[in-house]
Amino acid sequence: MRFLVALLALLAAPLCAGTVVVGQPAPKFKAGGRLVNPYEFHRTLDDCKGDVIVVLEWNVKDLDSRKIASQLASTFKTWGGKGLWVFAVHRLRETPRELHHYCKAEGITYCVPMGGFYDEDNDFGHYVHEDQIYRTTVIGVDGNVAFYGRGDYDTVLQRELKKLVYPGLGTQVLAEKLAKAGRSFAAREYGAALAEAEKLAAGELTDSERESAQLIMDRAKDLATRRNERIAAWTADKRFDLAMPALEVMEKDFKGHELGKQAKAAFEAIRKDKANKDELKGYEDLKRLIDKSEPQGDQTLMNALKTWGELKKDLRAGKVALEMIKKIEQDSKKQE
Repeated sequence: MRFLVALLALLAAPLCAGTVVVGQPAPKFKAGGRLVNPYEFHRTLDDCKGDVIVVLEWNVKDLDSRKIASQLASTFKTWGGKGLWVFAVHRLRETPRELHHYCKAEGITYCVPMGGFYDEDNDFGHYVHEDQIYRTTVIGVDGNVAFYGRGDYDTVLQRELKKLVYPGLGTQVLAEKLAKAGRSFAAREYGAALAEAEKLAAGELTDSERESAQLIMDRAKDLATRRNERIAAWTADKRFDLAMPALEVMEKDFKGHELGKQAKAAFEAIRKDKANKDELKGYEDLKRLIDKSEPQGDQTLMNALKTWGELKKDLRAGKVALEMIKKIEQDSKKQE
């Protein structure tokens, strides 16, 4: 079935040509399949609404598109998390593991979906085609295509980035009374933004002011809810290697609000629970093992994970080490 869907997608690809048109609304896309550097939650056009988006067709063997990928890496260091989302769809059949190593070496931290027209879970069919042309698409804050094709995309990109006022809120306009909260949200100070919006919402506001306050509160609370649901699942599974860093981020991002205090309390509760002592130590040891072994190559890393995982298989951390071997093997396989 998967082969049939992929074949149909390939046959349909030429029909998608021309659907990306400058000045027109950007077609939808989905980054839900095999990904390198996946974003926390932003995986579709709707997720990134109101921000600036770049969809790049590239592959590591094509010099021109590889240069653009490197240039975007530099831009993303400045604008990533501040209103810029990059989806660099890799056109050839390198494996996720090969791309993981390449991106790490080149400092590429934005999302790299694999395929695009042969992976039914990564759907970039409107943006990616089967010809030998590698295009760049820039989607502006208004949701319309600002640039499409080859050539000087960066001038357009920089112009669109300058239009960003309140990244992450889906709008560049707020009632003046909510501007402070909006700036805090844009700076990823979600706790300060939420506290300010809640304070103002408790008083007298005009309809436009209340609408702006509600938008900020909804966005901040939705982010906190999704993060906390994931943290709860990780904690229940004893994946403290994921839960603890996420709680630290929650504490930082929601500082100044009760949600930040709750994250700090949850972090301390896990850390102080004697039942978690061996697991926490196990994850510390596992991280050191990975940091030491990965630069020596995947086979060395897998051998180290197997030895350590078998030794610590009574710990969740030990099982994670063994699961990592399967994931590396899976990500090292060419897409069929």
